[in-house]
Amino acid sequence: MNANELLSRYAAGERDFREVNLTGVTTIESSLYQANLSGANLSEANLSRCNLRFANLMDANLNGTILNGAKLTGATLKGALINSIKLSQAYLNRADLTGLDLSGVDMSEAKLIGAILRDTNLSQADLSAAKLQGANLDGAILMDTDLSQSNLTGINLSRANLVGADLRDANLSEAILSGALLSFAKLRGADMRAANLSGANLYRADLYGASFYAAQLTHANLRGALILNADFREAILTGTIMPDGKVNS
Repeated sequence: MNANELLSRYAAGERDFREVNLTGVTTIESSLYQANLSGANLSEANLSRCNLRFANLMDANLNGTILNGAKLTGATLKGALINSIKLSQAYLNRADLTGLDLSGVDMSEAKLIGAILRDTNLSQADLSAAKLQGANLDGAILMDTDLSQSNLTGINLSRANLVGADLRDANLSEAILSGALLSFAKLRGADMRAANLSGANLYRADLYGASFYAAQLTHANLRGALILNADFREAILTGTIMPDGKVNS
């Protein structure tokens, strides 16, 4: 089956396309660009490297679907079933992934620039070396998630749960982390310059060598945090609970 045949069958009312193999279908003539596949069963399908830009995959069954390297820029996956989905190196820029359960999913080296991930569960997901500049993760769950060496410049992580997350050497400059939970997080060598961490909880976080230059840390909790070699120059620390438990005036 090729992409054109799949789309023709879908238009005729067929919805079951499980285990279909469209690996590398990228040309405009035979792609799934802007395709409406809402509610389709694509479980166990191999769509790696496919062109699914701006596709409608709402409520689709993507359980076990292979989307490694697929182009999903601007695609909508809200309400999709995504157990055991594979998204390594996928292009998900500006994609809508609101409220999905992506816990444990391999999204290493994925492109998620400007993606909408509000209230998404990314616990224990592999987002190492991913690009998330300008993404919206307001209220997202990222417990024990691997975000090491990822680019999170300007990201919205307000109220996000990052307890135990691995953010070593990640770029979080100008990120919004107000009210975020970062207790026990690994932030060694992270770039937090000009980030907004007001009200954030960094209890016992590892901040060794991290840069908080000009960061906003008003009323943040740094109790028990490791701050050796961390840079707090020009950071705003009013009302901040310091590692020794004292409140900075």
